[in-house]
Amino acid sequence: MLLFGSNMLDEDPKVGQALIRAAARTVRDHLKPGYKEDPETVEAMAAAFKTSEDAISSGSELVWDPDLAIGYELEGVPAGTPDYLSLIQETFLAVGGVIEYTQPLTRTQVYDQSFLDAVIKK
Repeated sequence: MLLFGSNMLDEDPKVGQALIRAAARTVRDHLKPGYKEDPETVEAMAAAFKTSEDAISSGSELVWDPDLAIGYELEGVPAGTPDYLSLIQETFLAVGGVIEYTQPLTRTQVYDQSFLDAVIKK
């Protein structure tokens, strides 16, 4: 999930949309199920995360949604599972001093689906 502030959302949304397009393309082209069997993908991930290829290959394979859906939008996620936005807010509120509000915001206050829709073309 990518989080954007007002600069990307309001002042220069084309930059944010370009980042989302790049992330979606990476997921669709390189992070499909079985991606850990592709030596080029494993090598690139190891370099990006500054770890060994063995560390990448030996860990559990993550599931990446090709449409960059978050939280409860993912197929197969059990009902009642907190979405990523809720978890992030809870974490930031517990740490303190990271966000300016003191109570969790609703999903629509935090997440602008139209931004993703413009890129993914749903």
